[in-house]
Amino acid sequence: PKEFEEKKESWKNDWENIYKTTDTELTDFNIQYESLPGEGKRQQLEELLKTLIEGPMKHLAGIWKDALKHYAGNKESKLEDYGSSVSTFLLDTKLHPLKVIDTWILSVYEKIR
Repeated sequence: PKEFEEKKESWKNDWENIYKTTDTELTDFNIQYESLPGEGKRQQLEELLKTLIEGPMKHLAGIWKDALKHYAGNKESKLEDYGSSVSTFLLDTKLHPLKVIDTWILSVYEKIR
């Protein structure tokens, strides 16, 4: 929907900020992880997982919430149009948020193993 376009720009800007912050935290984590004692490693893993859940994963869930709220208040457009907008953002080849989150999660998983 045309009036929903401004939301997509907001998602993009928010994602870029979340990406920078999370990527920096993950890089710092990877650098410090090996030098931490056992309990410190566990605590760092918990904090990093919390960061991933409350940052990028929450943001992507919030995008769907935005679409559904907007659709509920504007029945002129089809729900499929909103789904298409969200899918386009999630599959954006420049931002690729789903691939980035997958990479981050796999990185943490490797540390756990």
